[in-house]
Amino acid sequence: MLEAVFELGDMEWIQMMQPKIEDEDRLVWHFRKKGRFTVKTAYRLASPLAELSSTSTAINLSSWGFLWRVRVAPKVQLFSWRCCHLALPTKANLRS
Repeated sequence: MLEAVFELGDMEWIQMMQPKIEDEDRLVWHFRKKGRFTVKTAYRLASPLAELSSTSTAINLSSWGFLWRVRVAPKVQLFSWRCCHLALPTKANLRS
């Protein structure tokens, strides 16, 4: 399964990892030092992408119902929905 997704060097590195079984799993937002998701960080990541896209090129959302079934924080769902609808209050969107 790893071969289909990762290059050989990455796959070998992943296989050498020893998970700590006694630790509980937790979600980590790798764009922040403490690993906590913030809408502010996500906004900063998405803003350049939103400004590149035209307001007439919204993503086809007919198959995006899964977004509301994913077990993530509601603020992550809402931010994702706004990204998909090009509804982030970016400079480009606020001008139009």
